[in-house]
Amino acid sequence: MPKKIGVDFTEDSKLNKLDLANEAEIQSTLMAHYSKELATAKHKKDRAEQALKLRKAEIELGIRRNPPADLKVTEAVIEALVTTHGDVVELTNDLMDCKEEVYVFEAATDGIKSRGDMIKVEQQLWQAGYYAAV
Repeated sequence: MPKKIGVDFTEDSKLNKLDLANEAEIQSTLMAHYSKELATAKHKKDRAEQALKLRKAEIELGIRRNPPADLKVTEAVIEALVTTHGDVVELTNDLMDCKEEVYVFEAATDGIKSRGDMIKVEQQLWQAGYYAAV
């Protein structure tokens, strides 16, 4: 039964040195999968950054057009009101979640690249007769 890709990164990163031909064959599929996931995560992060930027601008304009009567409106006060606004807090948390996903897929992609490097090393060891001597 073929290996299911993308279900468990720990399993995907494992290398069977007794089946290097198959491991080399699936390497490009693994790399493509995790690279695509990373690209998707980065796109989501970019969209979250844009949504946050736009909402902050809308809130700031609203405050400037209709300043609160109970506060002396300074740049610091406007920044504080924008930063603590419920929508901004929620969008900031969404952005942080997106960034976490990017970090995870960057690590996964690096791990799969490392796996590919190890396939090359293992092939060289086999060609050099290392395993025959052990």
